[in-house]
Amino acid sequence: MNSAQRPSLDWRAMGERLAEHWRQSPLPGVLTWWRQELESCLPVRVKHRLGIGKQVQTLRWPLLAGTSPVRSTTVKLLLEPEQVLECDVLLPRMPRQALRKVLAYEIDKYTPFTDEQVYFAVRRMADIPPDEMSARLIVVARSRLDAIVQEAQAMGCEIAGVDVLDSDGVAQGIDLLPVGGHGRKASRERAVRFAALIGTALLALACMNAWIERGERALEVRRTQLAELRTRALQVDAMRKQLQARADVERALHLRESQRLSSVELLDLLTRCVPEQTWLDELLVDTSGQLSLSGSSTRASELPALLSECAGLSKARLEGGIQPERETGREHFTLLAQLPAGEGQQP
Repeated sequence: MNSAQRPSLDWRAMGERLAEHWRQSPLPGVLTWWRQELESCLPVRVKHRLGIGKQVQTLRWPLLAGTSPVRSTTVKLLLEPEQVLECDVLLPRMPRQALRKVLAYEIDKYTPFTDEQVYFAVRRMADIPPDEMSARLIVVARSRLDAIVQEAQAMGCEIAGVDVLDSDGVAQGIDLLPVGGHGRKASRERAVRFAALIGTALLALACMNAWIERGERALEVRRTQLAELRTRALQVDAMRKQLQARADVERALHLRESQRLSSVELLDLLTRCVPEQTWLDELLVDTSGQLSLSGSSTRASELPALLSECAGLSKARLEGGIQPERETGREHFTLLAQLPAGEGQQP
């Protein structure tokens, strides 16, 4: 597909649709409320200099006999229905900005004037399904409106806008005053007000950013404190485990010591249990309670049974057999046995 056949995006129409969706969403009302809240925080002198909160007086025109506006006041003129030309038109549904452009181009189709001869405003009425809409076109001759504005300004009034009353005497909520007709002072006040609002919004964002940074610093401090507390808790737990292990070892040693026979007691027991004509040469007991007894006796073969019965030894047996001694007539033996409960010590 070449560039000539590619579909082109209508960025202007897309922007108009987005703007229409924006106006119909609740966000403009929220932003307006937020702006009013920010303006209420400003000092009275600053609000007076910027024209914030300035009371706008409505003034019906032409003035009734015997009435005159207060000088140096901001007024919004309300024209009578007889001073303008109104007509309802039926158009295809379109965005608000496109509606004004279309009517500005086709105004001579609905009125006997051209776009250069009149000021006009468009009031969108109810949509007619599915693809049509109704709009009210309000037109006033430029010469007439310019003369009205000049006369009101000569009375010391500052014109904030020009609206039109309907047949019930209610303002329609439009503004026939051209963009450049509000005066330099009003434009300057709007520019200063906009700058003040931007500055206030930036200040609010800066305060929010500072609050967030303060919260992040506090959170970091809490995290550091929590890490230190966790390290201390781990150290205390390790110390507790060491003390518990040491206490367990001490308890086991104390129990073993309480159950272990002393060397003297063991030797006395064995001496009383062995038969006469028995000589003990060596007695060894290891930490597991294994007893090794060597010596000579005339009744060496009977020693395992005698010691098991008398001394309570278990697994008593002779190791290496019996070796006769010609000089003494006795038999040399080596006896292995297990002390009661597996306890013992080396003498």
